[in-house]
Amino acid sequence: MQNKLRILHLEDLETDSELVDIALRRGDIQFVKYWAKDKEEFIKGLKEFAPDIILSDHSLGHFDSLDAIKLLKDTGLQVPFIIVTGHTSEEFVVEIIKGGADDYLVKDNLARLPLVIKAALKEKKSKIEREKAYEELSQREEHYFALIQNSKDMVMLISGEGTIVYQSPSGEGILGYKPSELIGTSVFNLAHPDQLDAIKERFKHRQEGGEPKGSLEYRVRHKNGEWRVFDSTISNLLHNPAVNAIVINSRDVTERKQLENKLVDKIKELDTFIYKASHDLKGPLSSIIGLLNLTKEEHNTGKDLEQYLEMIDLSTRKLDSVLNGLIETMRVKDVAAKAEEIDFNSLIEVVLNGLKYSSNFNKIHFDVKVTLANKFLSVTPIIHSILQNLVQNAVKYHKYEQDDPFVNILVYDLADGVGIIIEDNGHGMKNEILGRIFDMYYRGNESSQGSGLGLYIVKTAVNRLEGDINVASVEDKGTRFLIYIPSME
Repeated sequence: MQNKLRILHLEDLETDSELVDIALRRGDIQFVKYWAKDKEEFIKGLKEFAPDIILSDHSLGHFDSLDAIKLLKDTGLQVPFIIVTGHTSEEFVVEIIKGGADDYLVKDNLARLPLVIKAALKEKKSKIEREKAYEELSQREEHYFALIQNSKDMVMLISGEGTIVYQSPSGEGILGYKPSELIGTSVFNLAHPDQLDAIKERFKHRQEGGEPKGSLEYRVRHKNGEWRVFDSTISNLLHNPAVNAIVINSRDVTERKQLENKLVDKIKELDTFIYKASHDLKGPLSSIIGLLNLTKEEHNTGKDLEQYLEMIDLSTRKLDSVLNGLIETMRVKDVAAKAEEIDFNSLIEVVLNGLKYSSNFNKIHFDVKVTLANKFLSVTPIIHSILQNLVQNAVKYHKYEQDDPFVNILVYDLADGVGIIIEDNGHGMKNEILGRIFDMYYRGNESSQGSGLGLYIVKTAVNRLEGDINVASVEDKGTRFLIYIPSME
């Protein structure tokens, strides 16, 4: 379990103290707080509470934040000190920074407080680490090698021929190789074949006296065979007698690149969502507007008006369907992840009652079995959305003319969650479209009247709950969805 952040809060107003608490909770900061209203309580908090960070109002009568910083320095504690004040100015900012504050924030912008706290903690930690490194380096004559020895990044020294002559100890944690495994080998052995020529060219450029320093992003082979993405700085120090090597300082940015790629995918998905949503909304609206204009014509008969009204009703229902799909999509993405015990019998009953007036619903036999023995915790609206869309699809695309149309729903225990099976003997799907059915706005055929969001919503919902979904379908035989959802317990 993650330790709670210990916050010493110097603030003489109870309401402002509570507002800070609210901002911290909204920012998902897990904390325990010591509230000091004056100098005496602040001194007591420094001695007895052992804070990780200090938040302070600036002015508290005869005692202010600069006085508090002096008291903090006297204790020798190295914790961030953030001023949370009601007003500020350039002169004030200069004064408090010179006085030793790590950061400041105005009270009308408390939404930024969690980010400011995280940044201050990170900076303070880095500062402490830098001071420690500097102390160690000052005790060594070979301060350059001491620096790379203690670097969190991987540092390599490469000869003019490309041979590894030194690898920092951090390299084993980053690449999996002990220094003894790489020293004496060619650095190019680690490079991805697709980038090898470009890396050699860049290395040659540095070696021959090109730009003395430059950066390069490339793929490197980990000892386990995985290709990792490195961001490296290459410095030519061959002519420095103390080094006599090309220095490569590298950082593993694989996770960052993966997040960047996910962000690009999300942006593309959003562009598609907006484009298709506007298209689907514009169609019914244009139809309604056109039909309303027709009703205004004087030569219309009662029969004409009745037909127009039916067509307006159809377009309105289509518009309502599109809007409901958009709303449900956003709800699944944004609903608060409040875990509660799920009553599958009740949820399934709600879903079936909501569909019982659908066309041909009464022709289908529903077999519902919930065999759970274990308590299952999850997010009710998201579970409902999964069941609603899958059962609705099973009803909508069924073969009602056959002898025994059925929809089977089974919910059963798994080791750390539940399994859900929803199967039918409806129309089924062609094998070649199964890989796309969860795509946004995908419709299996031109005759499909759905919004193209149903199964996308299901997939989004399952992903939101960190579950998994698989589908098996045979055309003219039926479809079977198998879902796994872990309990949030």
